[in-house]
Amino acid sequence: MGDNRMKLVTVRYRPMDLRELGYLEFFKEVERAIVLAPIALMPERTAILVVIKWRSGPDLTWLNQSSLIEKVQEMGQVKDGTMYLIFGREDPWYFELLRTVMEEMRVFIHWPIILEQERTEITFLGPIDGIGKLMGIFRDLNVEVEIRSIKGYDPTRTGPFNDLTSLQYECLTTAYSEGYFDDDRKVTLGDLAKGRGISSAAYMKTLRRAQKNLIRGLIQ
Repeated sequence: MGDNRMKLVTVRYRPMDLRELGYLEFFKEVERAIVLAPIALMPERTAILVVIKWRSGPDLTWLNQSSLIEKVQEMGQVKDGTMYLIFGREDPWYFELLRTVMEEMRVFIHWPIILEQERTEITFLGPIDGIGKLMGIFRDLNVEVEIRSIKGYDPTRTGPFNDLTSLQYECLTTAYSEGYFDDDRKVTLGDLAKGRGISSAAYMKTLRRAQKNLIRGLIQ
């Protein structure tokens, strides 16, 4: 029986296989592109929100000439660059692949996608056996993919909380709910550690790592 527990798997690959689509030409002007989310993802209409960090200044030449793109609309300045709404052309070549991955493997893209000249980083959400099948498709296409991380998925955890391991999340939330962070500290570190069956030093180490990862996620 397959493992149906949902996982977040982040992969990275060098997109040399996209040269024919003008990928390297695009990054002559662009330092980084972050695909935030799709607004529409259908065969007859695709639209995605993208934040572009330009190397010098905005240059939409490649975007306007691409065979994949119908129209580009600027949405304004944001923290990491300029946000655009990009409309794809009808019947995109990749749609059938996306349909297979989502419907048959139950694997979905967990946005955002990070695009740079030397790397593309994507996080997939799905059962580990489905993600394994997806990795097989990459191999069949001769796409060399590096798995960067595998994490458990909890839909109640959002934003920087997704950067915590399950143990870090449990130790942090337990410490909070039990009153460890209150001014009149209602529980000791020893009590918390005893409840987890670990040493006080181990609990403190996990708690500090959780706080560090949470703060990093909030300020980046």
